[in-house]
Amino acid sequence: MQAADPYLAMMRGALLPTAAVGGLALAVAAVLEGTGAGTGVLVGTALGAALVVVFFGLTLTVMRAARNVAPEMSLGVALALYSTKVAVLGAAVLGLRDESWLSPTALAVTAMACAVAWLVGQVRGLARARLPIGGAAR
Repeated sequence: MQAADPYLAMMRGALLPTAAVGGLALAVAAVLEGTGAGTGVLVGTALGAALVVVFFGLTLTVMRAARNVAPEMSLGVALALYSTKVAVLGAAVLGLRDESWLSPTALAVTAMACAVAWLVGQVRGLARARLPIGGAAR
């Protein structure tokens, strides 16, 4: 019998609350967009939620793939992934900063709310699974 996967437990635990928060944010954005509160609110909200799901999901996926490397290599993999994500997000922010079709406030608020939901769900998912995250002792 194969042991349960802590990374999948964290992914399952994180996706549901993030989807709920993102869906709620999209509903609020649709109402705001309909009332003329600003342009690009819906697009900014959708982009903020998508960025969180893609980037946080990518972290769990890469760390799951790297779980069998030597423990001293895990930190290098995590730092390389983090540096790449920061560079890509920085380029996206610089590229989108002057776009009129995007509400940066909606993007930022949604991204922060979804990030909190993801992190809480991730911790809760792992805690409920009661699985060790570390590798086997050598």
